[in-house]
Amino acid sequence: MKAESEAVIYNIVDSIRRLVRAVYLDSQKMSKQYGLTGPQSSVLRNLVNDGPMSSADLSRTLYVTPANITGIMVIVGWH
Repeated sequence: MKAESEAVIYNIVDSIRRLVRAVYLDSQKMSKQYGLTGPQSSVLRNLVNDGPMSSADLSRTLYVTPANITGIMVIVGWH
């Protein structure tokens, strides 16, 4: 039973590593192709998919603080 549990844990950790790597590679591609950071592309993706929303709603959607959203928007030039 212990070996089965360890195998399941190993598979979960391996899946998480692959997911993190995929997100990292996608972020790098976006940065090179469009000059966007990961957070900037997340903001744009959410606005395209969900339509206009307040910065407070956007921060809740992305699980970041409102100050972070403000920082991302200022960097992009949306002020």
